Amino acid sequence: MSYLLDSLRPLAVVLASLLIVHPFGSVLIRYRANYILRVPEIQIEGLIPAIVPGDFGYFGMMKRVNAVEGWTGFYKGFIPTFLNLLVSGLISSGLWFGRISFQRGMLPSSLPILGTGYGIPSILLSLLVGIPFQIIINRAIVTPYRLSIFGPSTSLKALLTPHERRHLWVLYLTPGLVVGLLLQWVMLHGYLQVRLLFLAQKGPYVLLYIGSLAIAIVFEILCVPLQVTVTKLSVQRNFGLEEASFVEETEGAYLQEYSTVNVNRTRVEAEPYTGLIDCAFKIMREEGGQTLFRAWWMNLLPHFFYQYL
Repeated sequence: MSYLLDSLRPLAVVLASLLIVHPFGSVLIRYRANYILRVPEIQIEGLIPAIVPGDFGYFGMMKRVNAVEGWTGFYKGFIPTFLNLLVSGLISSGLWFGRISFQRGMLPSSLPILGTGYGIPSILLSLLVGIPFQIIINRAIVTPYRLSIFGPSTSLKALLTPHERRHLWVLYLTPGLVVGLLLQWVMLHGYLQVRLLFLAQKGPYVLLYIGSLAIAIVFEILCVPLQVTVTKLSVQRNFGLEEASFVEETEGAYLQEYSTVNVNRTRVEAEPYTGLIDCAFKIMREEGGQTLFRAWWMNLLPHFFYQYL
């Protein structure tokens, strides 16, 4: 019995932490995914006037979520986020165990991928699992519909188009998403290497602290535009060449909306982003360059807490 409790303890810690952190993360995704056309002379086919007037900031988005959807709106996407953490943890544990077993000679030498190439299968599996999860999580957060954990098939009708549900591999072809996630991984790996090399130097603790924090600030500021574009790309749906109206299908699923007023809106799908660079340029052209740095300070908070602890 005690062994079972010890095994469940890490899971309980992750669940409790997620209950605290998820509302802030969901607001961040909503804020970065929100589309506000700033240049009136730009004409986009099928564009509907924005329901959300102006950019009211991260805390303004938080107030709007509470006003329109209530406290339950902060926990949209909670279940897939938890499942993503659980699956990612199992994959990481399996790869770690495989690497240790390989190093101790418990596995045959015909498996060199678990040796020095540990990072390669790790990133490949992370992308394989992470891309569908990230798409579902982000869409579950920004959708205006109430999704039930007891009706996953119905909920998926609101999150994925019929084309995506028939061909799940299409999710991996979402324009620019794979490239964006790979770049995030490369930048994170480079940041960790630079930070470790810096902390290995000898010197006063204060200088090492300031230097390490400066490296983190530069890294996070560089990452914010990439995270904003990846967020916008993940909520852009993929349609087939000949497909029935997605809106008609979601209405046929009898999904209930939180309100007649949406918390946020996404870019019209008549002219989708065609890639990572295209997305970044269209954001700057239509919404303004400052949109690429939405809530940049949110990326820095974990570093301050980590340095303090």
